Amino acid sequence: MARSTRPFADPVAWKIIREYATTDLSRPTAEIRLQAHLGDTFNSADWEPALRAITEEEESDKALEIINELEEAAKRRSGLKIRIAARPSQLIEAEADMMDTVMDLKSRNRIFGDLLTVDDILDPVEE
Repeated sequence: MARSTRPFADPVAWKIIREYATTDLSRPTAEIRLQAHLGDTFNSADWEPALRAITEEEESDKALEIINELEEAAKRRSGLKIRIAARPSQLIEAEADMMDTVMDLKSRNRIFGDLLTVDDILDPVEE
Protein backbone atom coordinates (compact mmCIF):
# COMPACT_ATOMS: atom_id res chain seq x y z
CA MET A 1 0.00 0.00 0.00
CA ALA A 2 1.35 3.44 -0.93
CA ARG A 3 2.12 5.63 2.03
CA SER A 4 0.81 9.17 2.09
CA THR A 5 3.33 11.91 1.47
CA ARG A 6 1.67 13.62 4.44
CA PRO A 7 2.54 11.44 7.44
CA PHE A 8 0.48 13.56 9.83
CA ALA A 9 -2.65 12.54 7.89
CA ASP A 10 -1.85 8.80 7.93
CA PRO A 11 -4.90 6.89 9.29
CA VAL A 12 -2.79 4.06 10.73
CA ALA A 13 -0.72 6.56 12.69
CA TRP A 14 -3.92 8.05 14.12
CA LYS A 15 -5.07 4.53 15.01
CA ILE A 16 -1.88 4.17 17.08
CA ILE A 17 -2.63 7.51 18.77
CA ARG A 18 -6.18 6.35 19.59
CA GLU A 19 -4.84 3.08 20.96
CA TYR A 20 -2.51 5.06 23.23
CA ALA A 21 -5.48 7.11 24.44
CA THR A 22 -7.80 4.17 25.13
CA THR A 23 -5.52 1.34 26.30
CA ASP A 24 -2.62 0.86 28.67
CA LEU A 25 -0.14 1.43 25.81
CA SER A 26 2.72 3.59 27.14
CA ARG A 27 3.78 6.81 25.48
CA PRO A 28 7.28 5.54 24.62
CA THR A 29 5.74 2.44 23.02
CA ALA A 30 3.28 4.59 21.07
CA GLU A 31 6.14 6.75 19.81
CA ILE A 32 8.17 3.68 18.83
CA ARG A 33 5.18 2.26 16.93
CA LEU A 34 4.59 5.59 15.17
CA GLN A 35 8.25 5.75 14.16
CA ALA A 36 8.24 2.14 12.98
CA HIS A 37 5.11 2.71 10.90
CA LEU A 38 6.09 6.09 9.41
CA GLY A 39 9.79 5.37 8.98
CA ASP A 40 11.83 8.31 7.69
CA THR A 41 8.76 10.53 7.49
CA PHE A 42 8.27 10.39 11.28
CA ASN A 43 8.71 13.76 12.94
CA SER A 44 8.01 13.81 16.67
CA ALA A 45 6.88 17.46 16.46
CA ASP A 46 3.98 16.40 14.20
CA TRP A 47 2.65 14.10 16.92
CA GLU A 48 3.55 16.00 20.10
CA PRO A 49 0.20 17.88 20.41
CA ALA A 50 -1.80 14.63 20.27
CA LEU A 51 0.52 12.74 22.60
CA ARG A 52 0.57 15.63 25.07
CA ALA A 53 -3.24 15.94 25.00
CA ILE A 54 -3.56 12.28 25.95
CA THR A 55 -0.96 12.59 28.69
CA GLU A 56 -2.58 15.72 30.15
CA GLU A 57 -6.24 14.68 29.81
CA GLU A 58 -7.47 12.31 32.51
CA GLU A 59 -10.72 11.32 30.77
CA SER A 60 -10.23 9.14 27.68
CA ASP A 61 -13.47 10.48 26.11
CA LYS A 62 -12.15 14.04 26.31
CA ALA A 63 -8.75 12.90 24.99
CA LEU A 64 -10.45 11.19 22.02
CA GLU A 65 -12.40 14.37 21.31
CA ILE A 66 -9.15 16.36 21.24
CA ILE A 67 -7.52 13.70 19.04
CA ASN A 68 -10.41 13.83 16.56
CA GLU A 69 -10.04 17.62 16.32
CA LEU A 70 -6.28 17.32 15.83
CA GLU A 71 -6.70 14.62 13.18
CA GLU A 72 -9.19 16.75 11.21
CA ALA A 73 -6.84 19.73 11.39
CA ALA A 74 -3.92 17.53 10.28
CA LYS A 75 -5.86 16.24 7.28
CA ARG A 76 -6.46 19.82 6.14
CA ARG A 77 -2.75 20.67 6.34
CA SER A 78 -1.19 20.59 2.92
CA GLY A 79 2.29 19.77 4.13
CA LEU A 80 3.67 21.96 1.39
CA LYS A 81 6.55 24.12 2.48
CA ILE A 82 7.98 26.65 0.11
CA ARG A 83 11.31 28.22 0.80
CA ILE A 84 12.64 30.76 -1.63
CA ALA A 85 16.05 32.30 -1.21
CA ALA A 86 16.01 36.08 -1.24
CA ARG A 87 18.09 36.17 -4.43
CA PRO A 88 19.53 32.90 -5.67
CA SER A 89 23.14 33.08 -6.77
CA GLN A 90 22.21 31.97 -10.32
CA LEU A 91 19.88 34.95 -10.64
CA ILE A 92 22.53 37.37 -9.42
CA GLU A 93 25.04 35.92 -11.92
CA ALA A 94 22.56 36.07 -14.81
CA GLU A 95 21.71 39.71 -14.02
CA ALA A 96 25.40 40.61 -13.86
CA ASP A 97 26.07 38.86 -17.19
CA MET A 98 23.16 40.66 -18.80
CA MET A 99 24.31 44.06 -17.53
CA ASP A 100 27.86 43.34 -18.76
CA THR A 101 26.38 42.70 -22.21
CA VAL A 102 24.36 45.92 -22.03
CA MET A 103 27.47 47.89 -21.04
CA ASP A 104 29.40 46.27 -23.91
CA LEU A 105 26.65 47.26 -26.37
CA LYS A 106 26.64 50.80 -24.98
CA SER A 107 30.43 51.06 -25.41
CA ARG A 108 30.04 49.98 -29.07
CA ASN A 109 27.39 52.65 -29.62
CA ARG A 110 24.65 50.06 -30.14
CA ILE A 111 22.53 51.48 -27.31
CA PHE A 112 21.60 55.15 -27.29
CA GLY A 113 20.28 57.18 -24.38
CA ASP A 114 20.00 56.12 -20.77
CA LEU A 115 20.71 52.54 -19.82
CA LEU A 116 17.80 50.46 -18.59
CA THR A 117 17.86 48.51 -15.36
CA VAL A 118 17.55 44.72 -15.33
CA ASP A 119 13.93 45.05 -14.20
CA ASP A 120 13.15 47.47 -17.04
CA ILE A 121 14.69 45.12 -19.59
CA LEU A 122 12.83 42.06 -18.33
CA ASP A 123 9.51 43.82 -17.74
CA PRO A 124 9.30 46.77 -20.16
CA VAL A 125 6.60 49.42 -19.93
CA GLU A 126 3.91 48.86 -22.53
CA GLU A 127 3.84 51.46 -25.29
